[in-house]
Amino acid sequence: MNFFAEMVSYLQSNYQNYKVAIITNDTILSLYAEPFYRLLKSAKIAAELFSFPPGEQYKNRHTKEMIEDQMFFKAFGKDSVVVAMGGGVVTDIAGYVAATFCRGVPLVMIPTSLLAMVDASIGGKNGVDTPSGKNLIGTIYQPQKIIIDPKFLKSLPVAEFKNGIVEMIKHGAVLDADYFGFMEKNVENILRQDQKVVEQAIQESVRIKTAVVKEDEREKAKRHLLNFGHTYAHAMETLSNYSMGHGEAVAQGMLVESYMGMLLGKFPQSDFERLKKIVADYAIPLYFPNGIDAKKIQACMVYDKKALKNTPRFVLLKTIGEAYDFQGRYCEYIDESIITKAIQWMQDDLCCN
Repeated sequence: MNFFAEMVSYLQSNYQNYKVAIITNDTILSLYAEPFYRLLKSAKIAAELFSFPPGEQYKNRHTKEMIEDQMFFKAFGKDSVVVAMGGGVVTDIAGYVAATFCRGVPLVMIPTSLLAMVDASIGGKNGVDTPSGKNLIGTIYQPQKIIIDPKFLKSLPVAEFKNGIVEMIKHGAVLDADYFGFMEKNVENILRQDQKVVEQAIQESVRIKTAVVKEDEREKAKRHLLNFGHTYAHAMETLSNYSMGHGEAVAQGMLVESYMGMLLGKFPQSDFERLKKIVADYAIPLYFPNGIDAKKIQACMVYDKKALKNTPRFVLLKTIGEAYDFQGRYCEYIDESIITKAIQWMQDDLCCN
């Protein structure tokens, strides 16, 4: 890919005499990371590959520790630059390593999944999962450069591509009605990966998220909006032991949290139906894993990062493209009975096991 040469030039210009740590997973290793590594070596740039198995279950403290130990063994120090090459799990792990290794080294992102391009690589959030919940330990640490090339998506499984689509839908639903309309009108073009349409969709999604991050990098207020659907989603991912994909969980989360808003009389049914329809149009799978119920989900929600005093808070939509600000908090407590009704609706009326 042409941008590999661009990356070599960037590293030579900005990090001369630095050692490059390419952090990836075992799938991306042979597809893209090894060719990039060979290009660096031919340009006489000191570099090493650090890889781990693919999957959310490997986004943990053990993997981070393993990579750090390997980096020290390979004599990496403060004069290091981390290059994250992969999807959201890789960017989260590599970003956390870069933020803490020798108290912080430069970070470059090369996202290879749609989810990483429009969400995980944007905004500086990184971290690991714990048995208590998802993304509970980490930092906010901005990359020096992000290179997005939609050509990577050609090798992406359909299910992973749809995981990214859900985050794009979310950006429109919570922040930009016109973009939501664009996603509604271009279902066929996006699913068949029309290059121009996909590039435009990615650019707009990145624009929306970047604007929020610039306003509230540390997630004190408005950045909570980007967590629409995630209070429920992170609980479902944790309880399913990550057998449920992030996009699938967020799609359910958006519907559940919108249903709460509708029950409270805060979200119009016509807009709720639009949200249901776009999830169906993109054929996002909706299923409820066996052994999970409303009680377990609500118990897990208390570990959500927006929760205060062991009580979850939720982002609620006013209409498609606009959320309630709740006097600058951008998330609010919901009565437990409403939460239970919404989860039971998802389990009994919309999902099938």
